[in-house]
Amino acid sequence: MKVVFDEDFAKIWSDGYSPIVFAVVYHMPESKRFKKMCEAHAALVKRLSHEYKGVYSIFNMAEAQPIPLEALFLYHNVYLPQQFESGLRYKAYVKPRNLFSQFSLEEVVNNVDPTKMGTFDSFEEALQTVNRKRSSSLLLPYGQTVL
Repeated sequence: MKVVFDEDFAKIWSDGYSPIVFAVVYHMPESKRFKKMCEAHAALVKRLSHEYKGVYSIFNMAEAQPIPLEALFLYHNVYLPQQFESGLRYKAYVKPRNLFSQFSLEEVVNNVDPTKMGTFDSFEEALQTVNRKRSSSLLLPYGQTVL
């Protein structure tokens, strides 16, 4: 496991053998620490994209305190596009248990292409979806060969 960010509000890591960035968020900090977390996530996506054809992310927000809608919009309008530019193919969010935060997250995610992002009730659901997307990207169309 390669941890690239570990503070009281969030942790970001990779498992060392797959193109998946894992993150868990407990609450939203002030903007300077939030920016540092987002930069660490983007840097890991970029590093993994040099090793793998595409990178996937599971962002676990199940234990998160209420998340301001403004923070979600900032993340999706500024930091998330950087991740996709760096090689991210799909982002899976584990929904927060807090209903206000669930609504805020779904409000933001509903405006994005569902082939690039989704929300899930559990980590297991998110991981299954990411693994399906990873395996389908490895399949070649009928008749095509690798040379």
